[in-house]
Amino acid sequence: GFRGEALSAIVRVSRVTITTRKKGRIGVILEVEGGKVKSVGRDENIAVGTCVLVRDLFFNLPARRKFLKSSSIEARMVIEQVQKFILSRPDIHFVLIKDGNVVYNAPPSNLRARLSIVMPDVKVREFLEVDYEDSEIRVKGLISPPGVWRKTRTGQFFFVNGRSVLSKELFTAFELGYGEALEKGYHPIGVLMLELPPEKLDVNVHPQKIEVKFSDPENIRKAVIKAVIQALSGRLERKLPVKRYSHEYPRPVHTKQIVREPTLLECEKRYAQPVQPKEVEGLPRYLTILRDRYILAEDDEGLVVIDYHASHERVTYEKLKKEYEERGLESSFLLLPVTVFLDPVLKGVLLENEPILRRLGFRYEESEEGVKVIAVPTILPIDLVQDTFRDVLEELRVAKFKGLPDVLQKIISDIACKSAVRTGDKITPDDALEIMRKIYELKIFSCPHGRPLLFRLSYKDLDRYFGRA
Repeated sequence: GFRGEALSAIVRVSRVTITTRKKGRIGVILEVEGGKVKSVGRDENIAVGTCVLVRDLFFNLPARRKFLKSSSIEARMVIEQVQKFILSRPDIHFVLIKDGNVVYNAPPSNLRARLSIVMPDVKVREFLEVDYEDSEIRVKGLISPPGVWRKTRTGQFFFVNGRSVLSKELFTAFELGYGEALEKGYHPIGVLMLELPPEKLDVNVHPQKIEVKFSDPENIRKAVIKAVIQALSGRLERKLPVKRYSHEYPRPVHTKQIVREPTLLECEKRYAQPVQPKEVEGLPRYLTILRDRYILAEDDEGLVVIDYHASHERVTYEKLKKEYEERGLESSFLLLPVTVFLDPVLKGVLLENEPILRRLGFRYEESEEGVKVIAVPTILPIDLVQDTFRDVLEELRVAKFKGLPDVLQKIISDIACKSAVRTGDKITPDDALEIMRKIYELKIFSCPHGRPLLFRLSYKDLDRYFGRA
C-alpha cells in the first residue's frame, strides 16, 4: 500500500526493515537507517508477501520529533485510519495491536460485519442497505435507520473509488436524504461508497489526498440523496424520528390508567384558581402558563410571552459555566454505576481528557465491558447519564478541529439543556416568577443555542389591530 514517494520519505527519518518474497522465489531482507542502506540479505524461509517495519520515527530529527502529539493522541489517529482501512476493504484481513493488546482483528467478511467491528455499540444489524446506480455513479453502503443518530459526524464514512475522503458535499447530501426525519442537532451514521469514472474527480487538491473535487458536484449530490431516500423508502412512514431529549414536546405519559369519577375534593383542586405569586418590582406581572410551555406576563407596554424551557436553560448554562471556570461542576455519586461501552477511539479520547471530564463532574472506572460511570454532574438527570457521557466524549473527539473552548461551551450548553425544566413539565407560578427574575437579572434574552427567550406584543399593536389606534 505504500506509494514510492511515501516510503522514500519514511526511510529517511526512521529505522526500517523490509522483508519481501514472491511465491517460488528467495526472499529479501533490507535494513535501512536514516535513508542509508545498512544491509541486504536473502532468506528462503520468510513468509510470502511484504512486511514494512518502521521504528524510531524522527530519531535523526529531534526538532521534528518534538512536534509529535502525545502517545495517546498519535495512537488514536492511527486507530481512526485503520478503521477506514477496515471499512474500505472487507476482503483484506487487518490486525491492529497497541501496547501488546489487540485493538482490531478483522478477518475477511462483508461490510456489515466490518461496521459492527468498528462500531460495536451500534446495532448494525438494523442498518439499511444502500445500492443505487445511475448512468455514471454507483452508491453502495449501509446507513442508520431513522432515530439512530449521533451528536457529531464521527459516525459517517465516505469512500470514493476506494479512497477515504472528507467532503462537505457528501456530508450535506447524506443528511438531506433523511429530510424531516432527521432530528435537529443530530447526525445519521453510515458508510457510503461511491464509484464513478476517474476523470470525474480530482484527488490532488489536498496534500494528504483526503479531499476530492468533483467535476459535477450537483450530480453527485443528487445521486447520494436519491440513494439514501431509496434505502429509507417505507421506513419513514413506519418509524417517526425518536427524540432523546425533547425540547418541543411533553414527556410521554402512561396510557393505561383506571378511569373513574373524580371525587368532590379532586374537582375543587382541579378547578381552583392558582395562587398568584407576589409581584416583583422591575419584572412583568405574571398572568398564567400557556400550554405547559410559555409564561404569559404583562408590563405597562404590553404582553410578554416567555419560553420557560429556553429561559431555564439559559439560567442553568450561566450557572454551570461559572462553576466550571471557578472550581468545576458539582458532582454526585450514583447509587448504581452506569456502564458505557466505548470503541478504541473513544477510549483514547477518555485517556486524553481525564482532567476535563473530572472538572465537568464525571468520575468513572474502567471495566471489561467498557467504562463504569460512578459520578456525574449533580444537575444531570439519571436517565440521561449514558447518552450524555458518550456525547461529551464525541464532542471532545473533535476538539482539535473546533477548538477546546468552543467544544466546552457546547458540552456545558448541552448539559444545561438536558437538565433544564422541559417543555410539558408542570411548573408553579412561583417557579415561573423565579425564572423571569433570573433572566431579567442576566439581561440575556436568548438561549445558549441562539433561540429567543421572549416575545413582546405591545398594547399599541393590539389597539392598531382592533382599529382602536
